[in-house]
Amino acid sequence: MGDKIGQGKTRVVYAHLKDKSLVIKRSRVKGGNKTNIKEYRIWEHYKETKYAKYLCECVGISPCGEYLLMKKAGKPTNILPARLPPEINTDIKGSKNWGDYKGRPVLVDYGNSKNYLNIFGDE
Repeated sequence: MGDKIGQGKTRVVYAHLKDKSLVIKRSRVKGGNKTNIKEYRIWEHYKETKYAKYLCECVGISPCGEYLLMKKAGKPTNILPARLPPEINTDIKGSKNWGDYKGRPVLVDYGNSKNYLNIFGDE
């Protein structure tokens, strides 16, 4: 792993040592992380839909969910979407959960959104 570039309640984010286009989200819980797993499942669910443009792309996940690979987004430089479609709307607010990827704003932290729970019957 490369340099630590951020952290939250359940994960620490590192630059990828060999591929500068990726970040690694490591669980702060040994043995796996529901947030990583949920984020990956959300991406997989939406990646072929019109809503994918609102999400930063997940590239891979370790078998137990301890590590998640995601495309690296920069700080948001565009105006955030004023209104998101209900299918992708989240309870996550604030620009810290958004990044700029290929010139558009994307959610970079969406694994804890309660609005996605019904998709998977998780909690």
